[in-house]
Amino acid sequence: MNPESQNRAQQRGRGLSMGEILSLPARQRQIVNFTIRQKECRLAQIAEFLDESPAETEGELQELIRAGFVRESRIGGESVYTIELAAKKGSHLPDTIQQALTPGKPLATIVNPSGEVLLTPGSQFELYVTVSNKGNQSALIDIFIEETSEPVRQWCATPFTRLALGSGQSSEAIFKLDIPLDAVPGPYEYTLVVDAPQHYPEDTPILHSARVQVMPFVQEARKVSDPTFSLSPPTRSLDPAVLEPGQPLELHVLVHNRSDRVDRFRLDCPDLQRHWYSVIYPEGLAQPGIVTATEGLELNPGEKGEIVLLLQPPPDAWAGVYAPTVRLYSTNNPSLALLEPAYFRVAEIYLLHAEFHTVVGKIARGAGLFELRLTNMGNSPREVRVRAKGTDQEEICKFTIAPRQVRLLPGESRIVGLQVEPTDARRPFSGKLISFILELEDLDKFPLITDRFQGALMWEGRPWWQLLLLILAIASAIVGLAVLIWWLLTRPPVRPRIVRFAPESTTYKQANDDAIRLDWAIAHPEKIDSLTLIGLSEDGLVASGPVLYEFENGLPRSLQHFCKMNGQLVCENVWTDAKKAGKYIFELTLTPKEGEPGQGETLKTKPIAIEPLPVPKILEVASTRPVYQRQTRPDAPEPQGEPIALNWTIAHPEQLQAVAAIARSPDGAVTSPLKRYDFSQGIPEPLRGFCEIANEQLRCDNVPTDAGNPGDYIFELTAIPKHGEPETATSAKTEQIQVQVDPIPTAIAQFTLNGKPVPPKYLARLVNGDQPPVVLLSWKVTGDPDLQVQLLPSPGDVPPEGQLAYPLSPQPGSEVITLQASSPTGDPVTRSFVVETLPPPETVAVPPPPGADGAAEAPGGAEGEPGTVAVPPPPEEGTPGAVAGDGTSDGGPPGTDGTAAGEASGEQGAAGEDEGEAGSQPEEEPLPEPDPLEPQELPPTFN
Repeated sequence: MNPESQNRAQQRGRGLSMGEILSLPARQRQIVNFTIRQKECRLAQIAEFLDESPAETEGELQELIRAGFVRESRIGGESVYTIELAAKKGSHLPDTIQQALTPGKPLATIVNPSGEVLLTPGSQFELYVTVSNKGNQSALIDIFIEETSEPVRQWCATPFTRLALGSGQSSEAIFKLDIPLDAVPGPYEYTLVVDAPQHYPEDTPILHSARVQVMPFVQEARKVSDPTFSLSPPTRSLDPAVLEPGQPLELHVLVHNRSDRVDRFRLDCPDLQRHWYSVIYPEGLAQPGIVTATEGLELNPGEKGEIVLLLQPPPDAWAGVYAPTVRLYSTNNPSLALLEPAYFRVAEIYLLHAEFHTVVGKIARGAGLFELRLTNMGNSPREVRVRAKGTDQEEICKFTIAPRQVRLLPGESRIVGLQVEPTDARRPFSGKLISFILELEDLDKFPLITDRFQGALMWEGRPWWQLLLLILAIASAIVGLAVLIWWLLTRPPVRPRIVRFAPESTTYKQANDDAIRLDWAIAHPEKIDSLTLIGLSEDGLVASGPVLYEFENGLPRSLQHFCKMNGQLVCENVWTDAKKAGKYIFELTLTPKEGEPGQGETLKTKPIAIEPLPVPKILEVASTRPVYQRQTRPDAPEPQGEPIALNWTIAHPEQLQAVAAIARSPDGAVTSPLKRYDFSQGIPEPLRGFCEIANEQLRCDNVPTDAGNPGDYIFELTAIPKHGEPETATSAKTEQIQVQVDPIPTAIAQFTLNGKPVPPKYLARLVNGDQPPVVLLSWKVTGDPDLQVQLLPSPGDVPPEGQLAYPLSPQPGSEVITLQASSPTGDPVTRSFVVETLPPPETVAVPPPPGADGAAEAPGGAEGEPGTVAVPPPPEEGTPGAVAGDGTSDGGPPGTDGTAAGEASGEQGAAGEDEGEAGSQPEEEPLPEPDPLEPQELPPTFN
């Protein structure tokens, strides 16, 4: 093993890598593999595994510890060894090992040796298989030589083994092969199988193929062409060359070119830093007479040459055995690896320099400080333990060392602090010199130049003024003793005295049914005759007691649960009968026994308050809305709509007896009677669903009231408490609340003339000698109850619904009849129509047609005079379409004359005469209905 690489690993603390495990010697590799499997083990276990004594095993362990591959710790006073494995940062392992450690595989295998093995009949061979479980579960792993690998499987005594590995664990299996004496020389192939079918079926089995070459007893001469080299003087691991620090080691490398080609060889030592070695090649003749230095050794076929390798460790190289690898490179065959180890040991130099310094060596109080500076000037790690002890027979000092144990690498310096503190509290008046010894112990038993140092600490004496204080203290003690004696001789007689008198608390609450409790303490209670306790109000009246406690027969029974007598009479939490709300001042009067000196004593307490029961307080009262709207329907006697609802919040509902609500108008008149809700048994039934108690508050929402008529309301809510005077009730008022009625829209539902809807214009013809025509008007108006209905021009005010025989004017002309409805909150609604009265028809004489036989004589006419024909009477009064005397009808346009009507009448008369008897009236023909007026003829007020 290369000591330099060991030192670097130790400095970096990187631990042991897999490659370094394989490069360890066989014995050390067995120790490492066994310790990895056991995780931690002791020296006896490792010695038992190697079948040798612990003393022989300890040397190998110490070498691994110095290399930084094994960690030693103390558990229960016994050394425990663990392996320091390095984190994987890179690898220079063979390809087969590198493939086995490929990330992502749950199992990693290392087979040593991994390639071809040369054996002879009768020899033994051990095959090492290291398996690491990189997966996230525990696994059972089978390792065996495949059955088809004969006869290698027969040569192995135990070709099958099984390992149980947890996640992250590694273990090693060993297969021992005994080559029989009659084995036939030749190559034998075999396959090693690593399988975990139960836990990693997808990633196993892992197959490793190798070959065993059985060689004959007598080696046959072989012709080989590979170059060879050897080192002179030869070195061995058990007998390395010993070098002093800075001393060079000269090695001669003899190279033999056995090929049939000229080759150039170059030498290198990859395990050492470049300044640790130098390579000297033989000088060559590039040209005749010129000697030049070369960078390699050129050899003809079959020729031998020599290269000088100068190994020169630096002066600061650590002591230990180094095994650098010497490699020879061939120009013709660069991939050829020709290796040979060189072993040398750097001799140990044990030189530990120690210096002891005083930092604080003179103290009046506190601790003295000292330093021990240690410097490792050798080339081996040193571990030193430091101890301190006093030289006096009595241990009067406390020694504190930090750190007590120091590990020093070559060239490293450390400081050990020492604190010396006197443990004797009696500081001397004259000062004292404290001597002590500081000892060093090398844990590895390496020699020390100086292993003991003498130290001293000066403990200063007390100052002179402290001696003066001591003298004054003694004098004061003497004077005090004299005063005490004088006082004992002249002291006044002892009398009972009230030492303390106070309430247990200055504030109580009536809600908790608290009574005032008092504490007092009285000195010399054996001289008490009686105690009198009385409670006064603020105005001096007796509010509690008086209570008399007599001590004639000792402590009264009523005070035995509250008082103790232990030199003093101490009474605590003595109950009184003061429970009502108010402020109290208690007096305690002490009366001494007869014959005792002194008079009685009285003490008073400060004012003590009992807070009254909390009064329910109305925090909030308001309506759900400031304005309520109600609707009036003609078919309902009262306005319809929701009544006023209230929300209120009251604090301390547990003290609430009842809640009263009353509504008044702004002028104070009661508009809603008083309503009372009883809360003595909880929330009353009418308010359930509206009220709840939470967070010591009564919250009621949307409580309905009886107030619903239109008007303004102000509600007053009163909270009546369970206890207390009536004047303690609290009340609150709401803001002004309005109840408004939505007006009913005014509408003329019906307005008829003679049973028919009124036309825009009605024509009526007067008849001679008759009464004025009369029409029948009917109407129905809907709207507000305070609706005013008028029929104009007469009779004026009429009911909302009715009918009326309305006489028309006896004179021809026109008038407008209007039905008007007015509400207090809206505009008037009217409907009108025009009535036009036409004059009666005139009588017109119609002469008979000439030559008519049997013509009747017209009444009033002379014979031979033209007769007269009576015009038929007009239709009934008020009939639409009546024809006026001038021939105008309500259906014709104004100004039309009655010529056509007269002619028609004459024709009808003639026809009647032809058809009927004399004196008979012809049948009237109904007049056509009048055409509706054109829009421009409507009166302006028509609706």
